[in-house]
Amino acid sequence: MRSNSLFALVVVVYALFQFYVYFGLKVYVPDEIIFTQKISELVNLELPKGLFRFWVTQDNHLGYGAIYWVLQAVIVQWSGTVTATRLISYLSVISILIILYVIGKKLKSKYTWESVLLWLTFPMAWWWGKLNGPEYISLVIGFLGVALYLVTRKILWSTMLVGISTGIKLNNVAFLMLPMIMEFWEDMTINRWDWRSGWQKLTKIVLGCLMGLAIGMVVANPIIITNGSQFLSKFKSDSSFTLRHLLYILNGYYWEWDAVFSGGMSYWSLKMTVAVVLVVILVLIRTRKEVVIGVVGVVLAELFLCLKNARFLGWYTFPVVVVIPLLVLHGQKIRHWLVVLFVILNLVTNIGFIYQGWKMKLWHYQNMQKKKEVQACVVKQLESSKIVRVDYTVDYSEIGYYLDLSVVAADKRLQDDVAFNLLVDNQFRPKTAPQSSCLVLVGDRLATLNRFVFFENKEVRNLGRCDFVNLYLVTAKADSITL
Repeated sequence: MRSNSLFALVVVVYALFQFYVYFGLKVYVPDEIIFTQKISELVNLELPKGLFRFWVTQDNHLGYGAIYWVLQAVIVQWSGTVTATRLISYLSVISILIILYVIGKKLKSKYTWESVLLWLTFPMAWWWGKLNGPEYISLVIGFLGVALYLVTRKILWSTMLVGISTGIKLNNVAFLMLPMIMEFWEDMTINRWDWRSGWQKLTKIVLGCLMGLAIGMVVANPIIITNGSQFLSKFKSDSSFTLRHLLYILNGYYWEWDAVFSGGMSYWSLKMTVAVVLVVILVLIRTRKEVVIGVVGVVLAELFLCLKNARFLGWYTFPVVVVIPLLVLHGQKIRHWLVVLFVILNLVTNIGFIYQGWKMKLWHYQNMQKKKEVQACVVKQLESSKIVRVDYTVDYSEIGYYLDLSVVAADKRLQDDVAFNLLVDNQFRPKTAPQSSCLVLVGDRLATLNRFVFFENKEVRNLGRCDFVNLYLVTAKADSITL
């Protein structure tokens, strides 16, 4: 009872801190703005046609499952504010903590608390990159499917949840490996293996898992049945099976141009050296072999999926990160002090990076408090520079990001009488425009994370500085203005 009360306290503290970040710091990165605008469009145009029709006809926009867009639209209509688009991610990130604890209690694990605390030492538990995106909700549904199997051994319902998760984000299909491998392993240990019956059983398990997966994917995307080609058109494969790409997936350090971290697997969970220590500990605490093999299956499946895509984004590895605490949870020999030391070691190696993420989020918020003043300053600087028009605006300043999204149809111009557009999504990189004039705005926060190359052998005019934003006019081929 005391353990449950203490855990409830941990959840409340964690939830309150996350609530402050999700709903107190109202700052948005470009992807969040894009999602919000799309969701607002669905609320106004699709939801009035009826919820069932909306769900059946909605496509997997941007490659994300229809059920994600439907849920978001319903939440926004119910709440009356687009800020609520963050609600499902907020509830999801808290749910991971609760799911881990419930699994431990149901299985009477000796290491329930250690697995919970290990999760809290992962930078992924403190990621605030895209707070209204589909990453966390799809992850939690898939992890819930894994948890259901671990606790009840109901493989069909488990794989259906994994299917819904996969339907929202395709990389979550890696979850399927854990229940499938464990089901086969347990059957093999109960019944003596022989080639004939073994392969028959394996085929039956695989087909059963695929059936559950397919049902779940259809629930997430009914359009698979009505227009399968449209569903498939959202995906592409540009494989990069190289050692360099693999090492980057495992241990790459990279912040996207919009200050969202998107590095390799080790930066979300365990540094490479700490992962080696974990392997030793798993041997010492005698973690169940079928769980280890199942988690390894998830890792290998996810690595394969990442290698199938030359454009790697760090959140593709989230299914791997969330199942790592299960290795500790299934330890059988009591060596609490050893596992606690490991948790502390992981905290020490990650605390600096977690703090950096918090600092970047707070810095973003502080900058946006000065947004109107900086925008006015930019206009004044342009007027004093006698710039009437430019061909392109390349904005890495953040002053085009909207602090108050209560009005989604945001004007992309700084002022009505200004003759250039400040691009809201900031992703425009023109390729062919000889002798174009580009207004380039670079904010201090983004400049600390990226090397901006604008000026090599180009005609550049420094237009001054507005608080945290530097202004330049670059006259050159536009394809020279890159990250």
